[in-house]
Amino acid sequence: MYDSTPTVGVITLKLDDEIERKLRKRAAELKGAARGTLSESVEEAIMLWLEQRNITERKDRLYRASIGERKVAEAESLDELSSLLRKARVDPRDVIIQELPTASQEVRLGFRTTSIEG
Repeated sequence: MYDSTPTVGVITLKLDDEIERKLRKRAAELKGAARGTLSESVEEAIMLWLEQRNITERKDRLYRASIGERKVAEAESLDELSSLLRKARVDPRDVIIQELPTASQEVRLGFRTTSIEG
């Protein structure tokens, strides 16, 4: 017989006392004192953190640093661009940084159906 109950992973964490106090207080303020609200709050925080990581690691953008019309460096992330500027001994305050979309990778799947690979 198939059990459709979602599985639940268990992680034991050690938090700084001040962080724990703030987490419990904020979770109670937002979600009340019901059982499971702390776990819901931590899950929500982890999902936000994971989404933020995906945004910063996206490969569908290109960052270009230029001085006037001269391109100084290009990179797929701001961290990489910063590293390239440092290596070139260029002060980031002296450049203009542009975020440019890269060409989309469109693939035909069939009659009038397309998908974007990412």
